[in-house]
Amino acid sequence: MPIFGVDEDMILERHATYEGGGGIKIPGRKKGTLFLTDRRILFEYGEGVISKKMFIPLNEPISKIRNVSGEGVISQKLVIELEKGSEERGYGRTGKVKFSMFGVSEWIREIRILITGSI
Repeated sequence: MPIFGVDEDMILERHATYEGGGGIKIPGRKKGTLFLTDRRILFEYGEGVISKKMFIPLNEPISKIRNVSGEGVISQKLVIELEKGSEERGYGRTGKVKFSMFGVSEWIREIRILITGSI
């Protein structure tokens, strides 16, 4: 689990599968955990069986989220549009990151509240 700041509040945590996009350097689909705090959004996944190594390829402040939406009816995806975070991330001007997960509408609502102050 990622380390959170002393005054950083967890809003949502959900198992999710990274589906691609955003210039994040993850080979293929990865199952992990998506975290939303009052300050940032993070995705963490692990590799290895005996000694599992954890990776956090997405760790962006809420201020970098430009838009959020959903895709799909049966297999729902959360789509997060990010502003360019840093040169090494390679987002370009903006990048859409997609995650398959349950409860997409709840995530959209909470992220919109954080980025706009309203639903």
